[in-house]
Amino acid sequence: MRVVYYLATTSKLALTYGRFKEESGFYGTCDASHGSEHGSKGVTGWAFHLAGGAVAWKARTQSLVALSSTEAELIAVDEAARELRYLEKVLADLGIKAPRPTPIGQDNLSACTLVGSTHFNPRSRHIALR
Repeated sequence: MRVVYYLATTSKLALTYGRFKEESGFYGTCDASHGSEHGSKGVTGWAFHLAGGAVAWKARTQSLVALSSTEAELIAVDEAARELRYLEKVLADLGIKAPRPTPIGQDNLSACTLVGSTHFNPRSRHIALR
């Protein structure tokens, strides 16, 4: 019944796309929740937007247990960046030039600081490869 209700109440909703603008037309967002699933695994979600509409998205349980919310966010950024490399190739095949660097938004200040840093301390050295 919930599915039928959902379909009935959202039948007029749709993804809409506008004209592609190279300077702001392609970007990604990602987020993670730390330890929210059974077994202490977090959930990763990301989406990429082109010309005002989502063109690729995914949400799933992380494949490993993160030791902190910062690590869970880094896993999400890593997965989004891997998808970005694929999407850049697809866009290039379509003749669309993705902005360089392509912005990927996320909401964890510690993860932003760690991504921008070249120094890894003993608490973060196990995630240096990501």
